[in-house]
Amino acid sequence: MKNINQIKDASAPSDGVSRRDLLKVGSLSVLGLSLPELFRTPKAAAAADRPQKAKSCILLFLSGGPSHLDTWDPKPDAPSEYRGEFGTIRTNVAGIRLSEHLPRMAQVADKLAILRSLTSAEGSHERAYHLMLTGRPMEPDVRHPSYGSVVLQERGLLNGQPGYVALPQMLRGGSAGYLGASYEPVAARPVFDPSSEPATLQERYGKNELGRSCLRARQLVEAGTRFVTVSHTGWDTHGNNFRNLRDHQLPPLDLAFSALISDLRARGMLDETLVVCMGEFGRTPRINSYAGRDHWPACQSVVFAGGGVRGGQVIGKSDETGSYPAERPAAPADLAATIYSVLGVDPQHALPREMQVAGSGRVMNELIA
Repeated sequence: MKNINQIKDASAPSDGVSRRDLLKVGSLSVLGLSLPELFRTPKAAAAADRPQKAKSCILLFLSGGPSHLDTWDPKPDAPSEYRGEFGTIRTNVAGIRLSEHLPRMAQVADKLAILRSLTSAEGSHERAYHLMLTGRPMEPDVRHPSYGSVVLQERGLLNGQPGYVALPQMLRGGSAGYLGASYEPVAARPVFDPSSEPATLQERYGKNELGRSCLRARQLVEAGTRFVTVSHTGWDTHGNNFRNLRDHQLPPLDLAFSALISDLRARGMLDETLVVCMGEFGRTPRINSYAGRDHWPACQSVVFAGGGVRGGQVIGKSDETGSYPAERPAAPADLAATIYSVLGVDPQHALPREMQVAGSGRVMNELIA
């Protein structure tokens, strides 16, 4: 049972629960009702009947903060101190170019929607993890639930499978928060073993931790898991950014991410599986004295595929140096609202009213086919 003081602004929550309802928590506990169960108002219970584009989501999280300029939003015409060492390559969609070190992703660009204008003010790792994985700022008096926990609560289990799984480990900021232990991510059961797949497919994903985790994620959603997070560390490139990306970070990402999309499509699962790739923030456009890039939340890229997403498009635009959004700025709350909507969760129930009034927490409808 969570302390009632952990709930912020309980007098006007967006799901119709009043302060009087919250004050009943103590008495309801003797009847065996938990706080998450109290929050399952008729509006929340009706989520099971909402239309959904996708049954499941695989969230690929590049922990540490990937450089948007050296991956999804290259700036070949910018001065060298911004442009960096990498060239760009064409994709299978006219007008969309990616980093030269993402050749396999370039061949599935027609399945991608690349948001190049996500912006926030949160440059601290811990606080940015929480913001990007919940859509809500970290607060001292409340622990907000992550996407996977909310989706599990609202949509329920499929085929008796674990509802929310974290691979290869739990993400900071990826907890159930005030929803409680029943909605925490769990470890996958041993039956989900990448080594059971054909050797050629294992090679296609890459025989490394990221490749194995992405293959396992596909096994999980195929069996019925609602939400899987796959974390990949090493993206905090304050020094030697280009060497680290070229030699260590980008090759396994290019393999695993492209293989996941192709594998889901070959199995007829891409339309019902939302795939999202992001980090906690971008990197500084100007290269520092250590050949690195530092934390930069003002602009970053997020990549979507499957789940009813209209591929082959770029949403938003950063300025000529990748410093700030120039067109269609989007907030983390907009990202959250869009993920929830695609998965059949009402964003107005999952996100607080004050965000909606302030103009964030809105679905990016141009993303969805």
